[in-house]
Amino acid sequence: MEPQIMGENGSAVEAQAGTTANIPCVILNRADHETVSWTRLRDHHLITVGRQTYSKDDRFSVTYNRHLNEWTLHLRYAQERDAGEYMCQLSTHPPMVFIANLTITQASAEILGRNERFVHEGSAVVLTCILKHHTQPPEYVFWYHNRTMINFETNRQVRVEKTRDGSILTLTSVGRTDSGNYTCSPDHAKSASITLHIILGDAPAAMQVSGSSCTFPSSLLQSTCLLLGLHRLGICIVGCRRWLFS
Repeated sequence: MEPQIMGENGSAVEAQAGTTANIPCVILNRADHETVSWTRLRDHHLITVGRQTYSKDDRFSVTYNRHLNEWTLHLRYAQERDAGEYMCQLSTHPPMVFIANLTITQASAEILGRNERFVHEGSAVVLTCILKHHTQPPEYVFWYHNRTMINFETNRQVRVEKTRDGSILTLTSVGRTDSGNYTCSPDHAKSASITLHIILGDAPAAMQVSGSSCTFPSSLLQSTCLLLGLHRLGICIVGCRRWLFS
């Protein structure tokens, strides 16, 4: 029987930046003396012949699964510069080829909701982080409070739950020291951050937010807020001090 390469030329293969790209080439009825090679078409760079790797880039390798008749080119730590066409060629006369188009996606994290949160002291805070534009779930997701990782904190009320597409951080009872920046950082993805402000004590018409360091007259505060057109619960920033009003 004549050999046959399965699949259409230009078939799309997608990989996430920083992970391993796998480009399969299925060949039926290959004779023992016929070899399979992989070439990067952009610069006609010969990568593999048979099971031997010729590329000086040690990220490349090839595997053969005889049960599936599949020759798979592997590219570890794929980067955006690796995108493009890769050719699988069988040494028949004339040669038979299969061309795959590799695209590299850049995954990024997103913390659902607003980028700036205001919560009362003693409240519970739940931050949900999801991974966008990814081709595989994250192996790990680290959470940082300012620059300190808090996944394994034992001296504070922190709970981290891994999900299929990200992670959920729960702060069971926030206090003054919990204000600041929170960052969700999955592997092989861009991080995402939000800022958490803690409202101290009860909530009068105008109140101080944790992190303030200077004072302004309440009359100036109220007129500034009205000029901003804020309604219900809002924030006024006057100089270096932040105030909430309702």
